[in-house]
Amino acid sequence: QAVKQSNLEDNILVSPLNEKYLGLRTTELISVLTKAIQEQQEIIESQNSKIEIQNSEIKTLTSELTENKKENTVQNKNIEQLIKRMQQLETKNNQ
Repeated sequence: QAVKQSNLEDNILVSPLNEKYLGLRTTELISVLTKAIQEQQEIIESQNSKIEIQNSEIKTLTSELTENKKENTVQNKNIEQLIKRMQQLETKNNQ
């Protein structure tokens, strides 16, 4: 397919020597393959960049989550203390 897209089909494929086999001029493929490798490398570099950004975001979110868990623990303790104080006050009021 890459051969057809590059319009090199006529230059790369050699007329059949017989009905079963085609010849191939591999030297004509070098520029096509080089371009394909360059394009592939650009894709890889772009993906690597995205992965680095995502890893950084994951670290940030993990850090925020850890901090939120700590804050929730403190808030839960405060709520428990307030509930105990309310219960004590209710007990005093009911006596």
